[in-house]
Amino acid sequence: MIDEKKELTEISEWNSNIEEKLSEADKDIHHLREWCEGKKRECEENQRKQELDFEHELFQTRLKFQNELQAAKLKQESASVEKKERSAIVEELRKNLYVDDLLSGGNTVAEAGVKKLAMTEVLADGAFKLHKWNSNERELEDAEKTSSECEQTLAKTQLGVEPNESKLLGLKWEKDKDTLSVVFPSDPPATTKRGMLSKLARVYDPLGLASPITVSGKMVYGDVCDTKASWDAELSGQSAQEWSMWEKRTPELVTVPRSLAKFQEDINSVTLHAFGDASTKGVSAAVYSVVNQPSGTTQTLVAAKSRLAKRNLTIPRLELTGAHMVVNLLANVRQALDCFLVVDQHCWLDSTVVLYWLQGNGRYKPFVQNRVNKIHQHPNISWHYVPTKDNPADLGSRKTNQLTDQWISGAQWLSNQEE
Repeated sequence: MIDEKKELTEISEWNSNIEEKLSEADKDIHHLREWCEGKKRECEENQRKQELDFEHELFQTRLKFQNELQAAKLKQESASVEKKERSAIVEELRKNLYVDDLLSGGNTVAEAGVKKLAMTEVLADGAFKLHKWNSNERELEDAEKTSSECEQTLAKTQLGVEPNESKLLGLKWEKDKDTLSVVFPSDPPATTKRGMLSKLARVYDPLGLASPITVSGKMVYGDVCDTKASWDAELSGQSAQEWSMWEKRTPELVTVPRSLAKFQEDINSVTLHAFGDASTKGVSAAVYSVVNQPSGTTQTLVAAKSRLAKRNLTIPRLELTGAHMVVNLLANVRQALDCFLVVDQHCWLDSTVVLYWLQGNGRYKPFVQNRVNKIHQHPNISWHYVPTKDNPADLGSRKTNQLTDQWISGAQWLSNQEE
């Protein structure tokens, strides 16, 4: 700072010396030139400031029309600077913002209404407006429909979408019944391997609610691939019969309750039960929640996963692979339900060999030892034996087109399970 100040002083003295050497006739011109240059610099600075302000306004306007991912990022950044007393709302915004959709709720209508108001205020401070509210309770939705929403409703009507139907991250959500549905394509029957793959790929089921049906179709597709048939060759033989039967028996919708809690009141505790099973055809896992409330207990399917089994593996090793898939799915569900008081986590298998591997202290071959070590990385999980007839995951490890009540709600004795 001292050197800079000194330099400025020297420049001022240099200008004074030049002025003294000028003739009397030139001094007025020199003063006029300095005044003009000063005014020019002042005008340029003002103009530049206006340009900067104008560019800033353009930048702000342009952001409003950027992609949805950037909009969600801006909402998260806006939430991150909120005051300390809004920390709970800010944290929920961070966790429940998916691109430009916000998913949230409450145990009661009053609690959900308070959250709605708080989230609206938090994002409004950043000039972000929440709209197009959807809820299973009418009073929590938008009071008045805008013209754009009316046009959207008209478009949905022309496409055959029901008035009370909405989308929840791609899943069909019927708000009046508060259910989620997996939709199977109702196209003409597929007669080639290409058509089979196209139909299977268009089943959108991120939670695996209908995974037993989907994986059974994949089993038939795998049999067709084993024949080395070309993509556009007509199906024939047993594979054609099995695929035709699968298409005929596959339902248009698979519907499950959306809410894990049946009653609109506080939740006392949540217990998670995960089931796993495997066969030479498929491996399956399913996680169920048992929610305890003052008015009663609710148990329902939370998430599931089924996939084709690896070949050239023995049944015990396939069952161990299923156990590994079970704990991974249970960990994902536990993380998603971190806002609930999860008191216990249980895993159920119908393989005594795998239970011996998990509860024993011996040294096993690398395939077994590696998976046992990975499973043990998930603590606070109790392992139990369950008979095959009481194991809902058995449905996802074999060919089937019908989902049972046991798959949707779990074994009846889960609510009475005591440790």
